[in-house]
Amino acid sequence: RPSSGGGSSQGHGEAASTPSKIGRKSARISDSFTPAAPTATPGKDAVDVLVQENDRLRARVMELTEQVERDRLARQRSNTVLDGEFETFERSWNLEKQLQQKDDEIKELTLKVLAGVKATEELQEAAAELQMLRAREEENATLRARLERSNQRLEEVGELK
Repeated sequence: RPSSGGGSSQGHGEAASTPSKIGRKSARISDSFTPAAPTATPGKDAVDVLVQENDRLRARVMELTEQVERDRLARQRSNTVLDGEFETFERSWNLEKQLQQKDDEIKELTLKVLAGVKATEELQEAAAELQMLRAREEENATLRARLERSNQRLEEVGELK
């Protein structure tokens, strides 16, 4: 009789750790297992029935082992997809965060530019006002000089009389 040795115990162990769906299938297998009725003289027929049942159960264990492996691979693919989606979400979140920081920086720089433009305008206005005040100062200086000359002439004219 061929024997699968450690393979069947490994398959059995994997079947025990699989989801409840496989557990239900195992329960149906054990429910459907009905050992051959003992005969008065255990003969070759009873052994053949047990060998056939054993082979059928080994085949079922192999099917379940293969299903467990397929499920494991499907779970790995699913985890890989989820990991990729998480990484994409994280990158997107980081980009959104960077975009918000850049927007805040742009707003701040825009305010600084507006303040600079206003300061430049105020400086130009102050320069124009300073130029006008210097012109008035020169005019006042000229008028004072003329006033003093006129006062001197008046004094000279007043002394002559």
